[in-house]
Amino acid sequence: MPLDGPRGHNTIGRSQTYEAVLDATETRALLQDIPAVFHTRINDVLLTAVTHTLGTWTGHDHIRYDLEGHGREELSDNLDTSRTTGWFTTISPLHLPVPTTLTNGLKQIKELLRARPRHGIGYGLLAHTNTHTATTLHTATPAQISFNYLGQFDQTLVPPG
Repeated sequence: MPLDGPRGHNTIGRSQTYEAVLDATETRALLQDIPAVFHTRINDVLLTAVTHTLGTWTGHDHIRYDLEGHGREELSDNLDTSRTTGWFTTISPLHLPVPTTLTNGLKQIKELLRARPRHGIGYGLLAHTNTHTATTLHTATPAQISFNYLGQFDQTLVPPG
């Protein structure tokens, strides 16, 4: 990511906040209409928009993310985690091409995400349980951007009554 000068500091004090508010029609389009038209999910739409925006801003042709997931992928028919408590979070690297158009970009990014076996859980297994690959994977520089879509909380945040 671009820094403020050659010795730019990535600190909270130098951060800026940008906020956008969507009305009900825009929210419906984002959460329901676009995913329905493209047979995709909201996280694909958000990743496409962020990748396009960051690529336009930085001039980069790829954006690297650490993609976080819930980690409860089915690994085997013999392994039942349905009654297991605790965090199974997975983090795996993801390099996405910056789309030239949002429509084509959404299709491409959707396909790239679907092509990741078991949503990238294998990366964590190789990084933490295989001594031959762990050293190599741990020397990689972490991404400057972490992406984790947690879902909708609109019903959770509504006050009772």
